[in-house]
Amino acid sequence: MRRALVALLATAAPAWAAPEATTRFSGLVQTDYTWAQDSVDQLDDGSGASLNRDGFAVRRGRLRVEAASGPIEAVIEGAFDTVDGAQLGLRQVEAALRWSADEGPL
Repeated sequence: MRRALVALLATAAPAWAAPEATTRFSGLVQTDYTWAQDSVDQLDDGSGASLNRDGFAVRRGRLRVEAASGPIEAVIEGAFDTVDGAQLGLRQVEAALRWSADEGPL
């Protein structure tokens, strides 16, 4: 009896197996370096602001993650930059459930 049950489960296992999950990462970084001939490494006496106008900045950055497993898909994309101080936020968030009437009920 036990062998018959194990054999039955072994043949039925592929039908119960979860679909293979896939994950994909992508992104971009756009950088900028500014150099000014009249720039000096000093601070303004009144405000304390830097008089140095040379600098490196991340103009635009994106990190995107796409994941799918069977009928379920998801996308999340973050954005960051350092133009007006460091900023980080979500740019895009999506989730989808794909289903066809030909496949029958979920």
